[in-house]
Amino acid sequence: MTAFIALAGMKGVGETLEGVMRSAKHPVGNFGRLTHFARSQVEDLVIGHKLEGLHPQLAREGRTLRA
Repeated sequence: MTAFIALAGMKGVGETLEGVMRSAKHPVGNFGRLTHFARSQVEDLVIGHKLEGLHPQLAREGRTLRA
């Protein structure tokens, strides 16, 4: 069950990275997608990941994991 939860949680990340890798094969035509991805990564490093839609009872744990 733990492996299933991990795989389900990583599905979106894998799909995003797959799209970036496909875009990297033709960087000139996909410049907008690549810059959007790069900007989001820099924001996550500098500002921190945004926690949206988090249940109030999980807010403290979410902030701990975000840091």
